[in-house]
Amino acid sequence: MNAVKVSAPAALTRPPAIRRVMIADAAVGYLFVLPLVVLVLALVAYPLGSAVYISLTEKYVGYAPRFVGLKNYVDLSRDAIFHKVVWNSALFQTTLWKIASRERST
Repeated sequence: MNAVKVSAPAALTRPPAIRRVMIADAAVGYLFVLPLVVLVLALVAYPLGSAVYISLTEKYVGYAPRFVGLKNYVDLSRDAIFHKVVWNSALFQTTLWKIASRERST
Protein backbone atom coordinates (compact mmCIF):
# COMPACT_ATOMS: atom_id res chain seq x y z
CA MET A 1 0.00 0.00 0.00
CA ASN A 2 1.22 3.42 -0.89
CA ALA A 3 0.74 6.13 1.72
CA VAL A 4 -0.73 9.29 0.41
CA LYS A 5 0.78 12.48 1.78
CA VAL A 6 -1.75 15.11 2.53
CA SER A 7 -0.39 18.55 3.30
CA ALA A 8 -2.34 21.00 5.38
CA PRO A 9 -3.76 23.96 3.55
CA ALA A 10 -1.85 27.22 3.90
CA ALA A 11 -4.71 28.75 5.92
CA LEU A 12 -4.15 26.19 8.71
CA THR A 13 -0.37 26.43 8.92
CA ARG A 14 -0.01 30.20 8.91
CA PRO A 15 -2.17 32.59 10.93
CA PRO A 16 -4.18 35.01 8.87
CA ALA A 17 -2.92 38.55 8.46
CA ILE A 18 -5.54 40.01 10.79
CA ARG A 19 -4.39 37.69 13.59
CA ARG A 20 -0.78 38.82 13.16
CA VAL A 21 -1.91 42.45 13.36
CA MET A 22 -3.94 41.76 16.51
CA ILE A 23 -0.96 40.08 18.18
CA ALA A 24 1.23 43.06 17.30
CA ASP A 25 -1.41 45.47 18.65
CA ALA A 26 -1.60 43.50 21.90
CA ALA A 27 2.19 43.66 22.26
CA VAL A 28 2.14 47.43 21.75
CA GLY A 29 -0.67 47.70 24.31
CA TYR A 30 1.37 45.79 26.89
CA LEU A 31 4.33 48.08 26.21
CA PHE A 32 2.12 51.13 26.87
CA VAL A 33 0.81 49.64 30.14
CA LEU A 34 4.25 48.52 31.37
CA PRO A 35 5.35 51.91 32.79
CA LEU A 36 2.12 52.14 34.82
CA VAL A 37 2.60 48.62 36.17
CA VAL A 38 6.18 49.45 37.19
CA LEU A 39 4.99 52.68 38.84
CA VAL A 40 2.24 50.90 40.80
CA LEU A 41 4.68 48.24 41.93
CA ALA A 42 7.20 50.88 42.99
CA LEU A 43 4.71 53.07 44.84
CA VAL A 44 2.36 50.46 46.34
CA ALA A 45 3.72 46.92 46.36
CA TYR A 46 7.25 47.73 47.53
CA PRO A 47 6.21 49.86 50.54
CA LEU A 48 3.57 47.29 51.50
CA GLY A 49 6.08 44.45 51.35
CA SER A 50 8.63 46.50 53.23
CA ALA A 51 6.09 47.30 55.98
CA VAL A 52 5.21 43.62 56.36
CA TYR A 53 8.90 42.71 56.58
CA ILE A 54 9.59 45.42 59.16
CA SER A 55 6.60 44.30 61.23
CA LEU A 56 8.12 40.82 61.44
CA THR A 57 11.48 42.08 62.72
CA GLU A 58 12.83 43.71 65.83
CA LYS A 59 14.65 46.83 64.68
CA TYR A 60 16.53 49.38 66.72
CA VAL A 61 18.30 52.42 65.31
CA GLY A 62 21.94 51.62 64.65
CA TYR A 63 21.49 47.85 64.79
CA ALA A 64 20.67 45.29 62.15
CA PRO A 65 17.07 44.04 62.15
CA ARG A 66 16.46 40.69 63.83
CA PHE A 67 13.66 38.47 62.50
CA VAL A 68 11.16 37.62 65.25
CA GLY A 69 8.22 36.37 63.18
CA LEU A 70 4.77 36.94 64.63
CA LYS A 71 6.09 37.81 68.11
CA ASN A 72 5.27 41.49 67.61
CA TYR A 73 1.64 40.61 66.80
CA VAL A 74 1.38 38.25 69.77
CA ASP A 75 2.70 41.01 72.03
CA LEU A 76 0.11 43.41 70.60
CA SER A 77 -2.72 40.97 71.19
CA ARG A 78 -1.75 40.78 74.88
CA ASP A 79 -1.35 44.54 75.36
CA ALA A 80 -4.23 46.18 77.29
CA ILE A 81 -3.42 49.65 75.90
CA PHE A 82 -3.68 48.36 72.34
CA HIS A 83 -7.09 46.84 73.10
CA LYS A 84 -8.25 50.20 74.50
CA VAL A 85 -6.97 52.03 71.40
CA VAL A 86 -8.78 49.63 69.07
CA TRP A 87 -12.00 50.01 71.08
CA ASN A 88 -11.75 53.83 71.05
CA SER A 89 -11.10 53.85 67.29
CA ALA A 90 -14.08 51.59 66.62
CA LEU A 91 -16.33 53.72 68.83
CA PHE A 92 -15.16 56.93 67.16
CA GLN A 93 -15.70 55.50 63.68
CA THR A 94 -19.14 54.15 64.52
CA THR A 95 -20.17 57.52 65.95
CA LEU A 96 -18.99 59.30 62.81
CA TRP A 97 -20.91 56.87 60.60
CA LYS A 98 -24.10 57.48 62.55
CA ILE A 99 -23.68 61.26 62.38
CA ALA A 100 -22.92 61.16 58.67
CA SER A 101 -25.91 58.89 57.93
CA ARG A 102 -28.25 61.25 59.80
CA GLU A 103 -26.96 64.25 57.87
CA ARG A 104 -27.39 62.46 54.55
CA SER A 105 -30.96 61.37 55.31
CA THR A 106 -32.11 64.90 56.17
